[in-house]
Amino acid sequence: MMNDKFTNEPNKMDEWLSQIAESAAPNAQFATELERTLRLAHSERSAPGWFRFTRRQTVAALAWTVSLIAFALFMNWAIRMVAPTPTEIPASNETSAPTATALPNATHEAQATLTPDAVGYEWRDTILYLSQPMPRSPAEAKVYLKKFTGQATPEDVLALAQRFGINGEIQHVPSEFPGRTDYIVSGDRRQKLEVRADYYFVYHSNFEELYLDNLSDERARSVADNFLKQHGFDFEYKFERAPEMSGMQFYITPLILGEYAVHFDYMNPWRYEITLDNTGENIIFIGYALEFEELGNFGIITVEEAFQKILDQNPQTGLMEIFNGRGGGGGGSSFLKININETPVVFPSPTPPTIVETPRVEYDPAFTMPTATIESIELAYYVRYPPYVLADPSAGIQYLQPVWRFYGHYSNGDEFEILVQALKEEYLLPEPAPYTPPG
Repeated sequence: MMNDKFTNEPNKMDEWLSQIAESAAPNAQFATELERTLRLAHSERSAPGWFRFTRRQTVAALAWTVSLIAFALFMNWAIRMVAPTPTEIPASNETSAPTATALPNATHEAQATLTPDAVGYEWRDTILYLSQPMPRSPAEAKVYLKKFTGQATPEDVLALAQRFGINGEIQHVPSEFPGRTDYIVSGDRRQKLEVRADYYFVYHSNFEELYLDNLSDERARSVADNFLKQHGFDFEYKFERAPEMSGMQFYITPLILGEYAVHFDYMNPWRYEITLDNTGENIIFIGYALEFEELGNFGIITVEEAFQKILDQNPQTGLMEIFNGRGGGGGGSSFLKININETPVVFPSPTPPTIVETPRVEYDPAFTMPTATIESIELAYYVRYPPYVLADPSAGIQYLQPVWRFYGHYSNGDEFEILVQALKEEYLLPEPAPYTPPG
């Protein structure tokens, strides 16, 4: 019944509620406290939200901030440790990086550029590395005239036999060189000397008598040194055991001025082989009978200039190259004739290379050019290989001349050698020296 009354008379309900509200008179103290509470609540809501952190929230925020700063400092240190530090390239006479050198046949654009690590050099579509610094460059070096440049004569053979104490008769035998003659001289006590037409000899102190021993290096050197002095081979030398040979075979490498080795064409050093036993009496001695006459001191280029010739992209004169590997070998030479007794000849001005448009060559994507590393750099001497001289009618005078020798390996294991003529241009002729290609 009451529900029907409220529903059917809404106006009377409004009047009744208004009367109740107006008649309500709250306590004055309660009203004051309520007003203050509402005012404070309104002030907190109107303040910015980031001011309403509790102490716990504030401590957490500070901890996160410190952590982020520490992480940033760690990342900065790590990046400095990983990133490469720029390296200043020192002077060319102190490191493996040569300075730009003005050469007769070189242009500034043609010189190789350094890779970012200042160790490798752009070279023939690959990278050339140096594993050691450049050696010291003397201002001059001696030049020698080679004796015995033609066919070995009976007189020369007998003179060599007498050095070994052989006084027997000389025999003429067919030579492995067409149209030439080899020789054999036999003596008492089973001594024997065989000499080829190009002065290559084999000496037996006691033919067919040799005990199989394994000598120590000290004992072998003592026996070899006594043998050399006894038979007039008075030169300074390097003594070493022959690798991959029996324990009785050793190499004796003569050193010019006690320091510089001599090299023939195609990685062939001038050296003697000696086979001996503990008795010190049974010896086999093999090598080329070479003699030289000193002609004087002459100016040479620096090792840095020689290296720039190797790096130059334009064809250069005065280089001899050879490589050898599992797939075979090859090489070439642009050595010039020597001119030390005549008036210096003016070389023609270098001609800028002609740019020829060629079709682009597409390489197998799987193929990668091997890099090259120079492992040894030295001032040495070069003389043409005696068999080549004997076979070349235009060989002419033969000199023992200074060269800068660069030796190393490709990353695929192949070895290479580059000889650079060291004599300055004023002691050369603008004409290619006689040369015998490999093979």
